[in-house]
Amino acid sequence: MISCTEATRQLWEYLDNSLAGLDRELVEDHLGLCRQCCGELEFAHLLHDYLTRQPSDDRLPDEVRMRLDQFLQKLRS
Repeated sequence: MISCTEATRQLWEYLDNSLAGLDRELVEDHLGLCRQCCGELEFAHLLHDYLTRQPSDDRLPDEVRMRLDQFLQKLRS
């Protein structure tokens, strides 16, 4: 089983359906057992949906964009 760090690092690829094969299975297995990561997935899913519905990222204020970028970097590390 993969760690929480590894599962969280792959959440965006998982949500984009760009994670395939064994990697996808390992993330799904981890999410099936880890309540903490399920919470991360739920939040990431909501954020992902919101961002993909936006016509352009120019509409976000610079401060919001910066804070969002910092948050996403934390998820990836």
